[in-house]
Amino acid sequence: MKLRKYLKEQNSQFTTEDDFIKWIEQFPKSGRAPKGKKKEYDQMKFLQHQAETYKKYHILSWDNINAIFSYNTKEEFEKWFAKDKTEELKIGNVTYINTSPLAEKSFIQKAKVIDNFLSSFKGFHKKAITKSLKILFKSSQQMKPRAKYRSQTDEIWVRHNAKVDNELYGHLLYIIAHELGHRYEKYYGLPQGWKIVYTTKYSHTPNSGFSGDEEPFAELFALSHWYPKQYKEYQQQIEWFRGIMK
Repeated sequence: MKLRKYLKEQNSQFTTEDDFIKWIEQFPKSGRAPKGKKKEYDQMKFLQHQAETYKKYHILSWDNINAIFSYNTKEEFEKWFAKDKTEELKIGNVTYINTSPLAEKSFIQKAKVIDNFLSSFKGFHKKAITKSLKILFKSSQQMKPRAKYRSQTDEIWVRHNAKVDNELYGHLLYIIAHELGHRYEKYYGLPQGWKIVYTTKYSHTPNSGFSGDEEPFAELFALSHWYPKQYKEYQQQIEWFRGIMK
């Protein structure tokens, strides 16, 4: 019973097959086993074989994978065999940190896309990024929401699987803009003349323990970045918001 419970707990560290694939990609596909680690190296190669089978046939045996993890943990495999990889990247005054299963290539790509997006900020939007900022990529086990601004540490946390292929509502760049709205409020407060004005469905989401201004403000902060090219359905609210933010 103890072994079965342990295997179940080990399986929970990978939310999806893709999480497992991204994790295993950090290990070298060729080379020799480190001294004294031949058995463990063969186990790692076995896990890689499982990943290749999934890529070809979309079949993944969690029983086989869990059997390997009954001997060693993810952290031990990483310590013994992981390639040197970029887990922290500083671009301008923004530091990107990867603590998720996100592969190195994808991590660097997303950091550069975000940097390019932030370079388009002007006016009051740009004020939200004048101070040094940390953006951390987290796994779904580490956080439930797609993103959140941690006011105490001045960090933006985002789920590593957030889509970055466009700037649509709810995708990575949009939620970054939303969380920067929270950061703006932390450093500069609410503007004179502010009142709660609802726009999107999310602007109605209650934030437990707070006044209720946080989400409506952050949503207008994000929406107004793309206006007037997008979100014209909120024209009246956005124009009012831009007026009090001057």
